[in-house]
Amino acid sequence: MSASKWIACVSALTALVFSSLSGAAQKQPPEFSVEVLHHDLYYPRTLLILDADTLLVGDHQGRLHLYHQGKLLRWINGPDDVLDEGHGGILDIKHARDYATSGRLFITYSAKREDGNVTRLISASLGEDKLENIQHILDAEPAISTPVHFGAKVVQLADNSLILTVGEGFDYRESAQLTNTRLGKLLRVMPDGSVPTDNPFTGQDGYDPYLFTLGHRNPQGLVLHSKSGTLFAHEHGPAGGDELNIINADQNYGWPVITYGRDYSGAQITPYRVYPGMQQPLVDWTPSIAPSSMIEYQGEMFPEFAGDLLVTTLKSRELRWVQLEGNKVVAQKSMLNYLTERLRDIEVDTHGALILLTDGENGRILRVTRKE
Repeated sequence: MSASKWIACVSALTALVFSSLSGAAQKQPPEFSVEVLHHDLYYPRTLLILDADTLLVGDHQGRLHLYHQGKLLRWINGPDDVLDEGHGGILDIKHARDYATSGRLFITYSAKREDGNVTRLISASLGEDKLENIQHILDAEPAISTPVHFGAKVVQLADNSLILTVGEGFDYRESAQLTNTRLGKLLRVMPDGSVPTDNPFTGQDGYDPYLFTLGHRNPQGLVLHSKSGTLFAHEHGPAGGDELNIINADQNYGWPVITYGRDYSGAQITPYRVYPGMQQPLVDWTPSIAPSSMIEYQGEMFPEFAGDLLVTTLKSRELRWVQLEGNKVVAQKSMLNYLTERLRDIEVDTHGALILLTDGENGRILRVTRKE
């Protein structure tokens, strides 16, 4: 197919998608009550609900804050090599599937090494004042000199393998297309650090064996949908071109060969928005919303959200409700934008309430419930 015909086909498909969105029956958001559980957090990065009354927050400085019923119980020291510059810190915390018996957590962070900085994945358990039973799983080679674009979201698949998102370090954007690096990629690894035998590029010359997908910029949202089994990821574009994607093994998501964004200076990054062999986004967010995390809502308090995606944002300072029918996005709604705060992370507590983490020098933990 010629390039002109390819572009024409994609343009027609895009028009059809937007026509479908505008004509879809859209669900409306409820009214919310917002309670401040804690404040004065210095650049918190990620949170995790441990049980009905306890949550854990990882911060820019590499510390873990343990809260019970909204009150700080104690700090737990993270790894001693956390990079606390730029976008660094403790970046994601997830339960291992066997957490109930092992107490094991998967933790990602920006790590300092002698040769530079890397996105690092470890497993560990919580001690009284420090992490215990730390096991190194994977570093996103090669090390970079920049303190930004680490990605660093992780999910565990049904076969126990882990998917890790890795940014391209900003100054290394061409690396997203290089198959012998782990920058600008989604990686798949077993919890013991070994390579899954069915990884798509294992055994191929010139390919890192951990590669799952390539062509990503800075992916900071990752969800394995509970019903469909679909893996959704979102990533930051430059000025425009933020994306929501459906992730399939061995696919190329285009950065920096294709993008709907421009350089921060306004300059053109590439002449291409479409290119053979590269995936189009499920959703393009231009202008940028700066998506920072994402969940599939599973809870009882907000039945209208059931099975849909909730995306926190930094630039547009909203909670974005992405309504799904199967794997199709049928509507989007902006919520909580009156808070005018950069939203960094989101979880759902055991009652179905939304727990939000705000970004900045005075970060807050918010509990969002249905207004009675």
